[in-house]
Amino acid sequence: MPLATRILWGLVIGVVAALATLGIGQLYPPFLKFMQDVSGAVFDPFGQVFLRMLFFVVMPLVFSSLASGVTRTTVPCIVRPDPPSRDHPRLQGWALPGARACSELGAGQGTPPSAA
Repeated sequence: MPLATRILWGLVIGVVAALATLGIGQLYPPFLKFMQDVSGAVFDPFGQVFLRMLFFVVMPLVFSSLASGVTRTTVPCIVRPDPPSRDHPRLQGWALPGARACSELGAGQGTPPSAA
């Protein structure tokens, strides 16, 4: 079965399950409260892990693409008559540590505060 079909089936099954849960919850309200508790206890941690992994991947990609774009720019020759060099080894040397710092910042953004 193609991936798009499986995704569509998952969407349909999720909508049907949500509507069934809400329908049963209208008839029997403790069931709705139970399902909200289950959802918060089971699915919320998976969502948090997914978002942290997403930030862990996306932030270094954004930083490295920005750093790569900066290193490929040329400076207009205003003072010097010779054309500027396209290689900026000092900026390229900072790309990997900068990407690591961004990924650690992104991972730290999702960390919950300590319980007081």
